[in-house]
Amino acid sequence: MQKLREKIAKLIDTEKEVILDEFCSKLIVCFWPRQSSQPMPEWLIAIIRARFSDILNRQVSYLRTGKYINSASLEDTTYAVQIIPFCSQDLKSSRLIRTLELFTDTVKEHIFNRGVRSTFPYARIAPFLDKLIYLSYEDLWITTIVSHRFQKNIIQKLLKKTMKAYENERQELAIVLHDGVLQSLATALVRTQIVEKLIKPNQRKKLTQELLRLQEVITETIRKIRDLNYDLYPPSLREQGLIAALHNYVAGFQRETGVFVDIVAPEALDKNKWYKDTQVSIYRMIHELMTNVRKHANANHVRIEISTEDERIHLAIEDDGIGFDLPQTLANLPSSATFGLLSVSEQTRGFDGLFHIQTAFGQGTRIEIDIPSDDKKV
Repeated sequence: MQKLREKIAKLIDTEKEVILDEFCSKLIVCFWPRQSSQPMPEWLIAIIRARFSDILNRQVSYLRTGKYINSASLEDTTYAVQIIPFCSQDLKSSRLIRTLELFTDTVKEHIFNRGVRSTFPYARIAPFLDKLIYLSYEDLWITTIVSHRFQKNIIQKLLKKTMKAYENERQELAIVLHDGVLQSLATALVRTQIVEKLIKPNQRKKLTQELLRLQEVITETIRKIRDLNYDLYPPSLREQGLIAALHNYVAGFQRETGVFVDIVAPEALDKNKWYKDTQVSIYRMIHELMTNVRKHANANHVRIEISTEDERIHLAIEDDGIGFDLPQTLANLPSSATFGLLSVSEQTRGFDGLFHIQTAFGQGTRIEIDIPSDDKKV
């Protein structure tokens, strides 16, 4: 048995370059468009060749030592990033499977055509070939995991950049509303008051009524814009931190809805110097979930819990409202009624965090979020 192992190992070792040449030639014929005026790029061939050369080296080591060490595959990001997305992101890709088949067929042909078959019966060779094929698949399966992690990381970074850009736009809009629109409306309100004083006595009653209506419209518009400006980027969030901003928001929420809101969060949390974007994102999540409570929960009491442990932030929002059918709600995503949940879920995913909903009809709703306290670590 050892003789056979060594003979196969020696054959693969000495003919490795020939095997790779034949494999790459078959690959080009199989996948590269015949009508293409350009040959397969050299860089692409080089990456594929290097990856399968590593596999052949590990197969030789396995045949001689009985150990197939594929830990280095976890570090092989070049093949994972450049080739796997080119084919597919997993082994379900017919192209990726066909590539593996071409490789293993080439190895088998060399083993059978170089004298091994004439020395040893097929029944003795077959188990080794099956094992080498299995190890090849296992090795490249590790590569798909590396690819998945890499792609996930890219998606998270893109999502973070999108959220950051969105937040910057909100801040810019808040500045424009405050410095431009609000100032103009305030000036218009003052001008109506001046006009009121200049009205002739015989026209005063009718015109005064119209001016009062106009002043009411302008005053209400100013109030709405101020509320919108606060929602876009609360000054207290920037100046005092997350917990203080939440207390201010909750005070307004209770006045408008009559729902009692309890915040359980140590004031010292603001002294932890959380990364700024993390605080803003948590505030947005809470605001979105509280909007859901306002619109759909029919609750009398809401509890907001925030805590930190092991460089992670845990957030929970629980209400005593009517609850909902979770499976049906998730099946209907996205919809107008579930947009807030979807938005918060996506934000949590952007932090590589955990998002959990616990609810049922008549039993209220509890939503838990767990994210890193420093989003630079994502």
